[in-house]
Amino acid sequence: MSGYRLLGRSVAVAWPVVACAGLATLTALVNAWGFRSHLPMSEAMASVQRKWFLLDYCSAVLFMGENVILGITGDEVFAFSCVLGTELAVFLALMRHFWRQGSRGGMLFVLFWLGTMMFGEAFYIADARDSTILAILREGGFSGPGGRDWGEKLAAVGLRDYCVGLGQIEFFMAWWLMAFSVSCGVWLLWRWAWAQVPE
Repeated sequence: MSGYRLLGRSVAVAWPVVACAGLATLTALVNAWGFRSHLPMSEAMASVQRKWFLLDYCSAVLFMGENVILGITGDEVFAFSCVLGTELAVFLALMRHFWRQGSRGGMLFVLFWLGTMMFGEAFYIADARDSTILAILREGGFSGPGGRDWGEKLAAVGLRDYCVGLGQIEFFMAWWLMAFSVSCGVWLLWRWAWAQVPE
């Protein structure tokens, strides 16, 4: 363990964590660089999401809460705010639970799940101006997990013209979280396996 200065304090950070963060940053930059070529959502990206991100089924439960709140209140902005707050609360509660249990694997799982949610959401944010994806989904009678109308939400805060850049930032963050959690998980497994080797 080595000490690093963070917000005026000395924080102990293991060098493998710093290495994993660097690897995650490189991975996220490489993947986010070509984000615009996959808009509104390429078959390659849809395939990745379908095959790898089974956690989308769990995310769908959180997303459907927005429809319930919207049905009760009829206020889209309120429903959207409530659901984002609820989703954040769920992830923070899970992180707190695993932190208290001392489960690094559990915390990495939550980070990976959050990354998969952000991966899908990035395309809806980038598509806020044209709503191409939503139009296709609505023709099939389904708005799906992550299928939020970001156009109205971003327009309300004057950011709809920057939707592609915001989507790309979200996509970068998604890849960073996924790559960081996977690389840290591999390091933990390697460390555990090395500890099992008899001296």
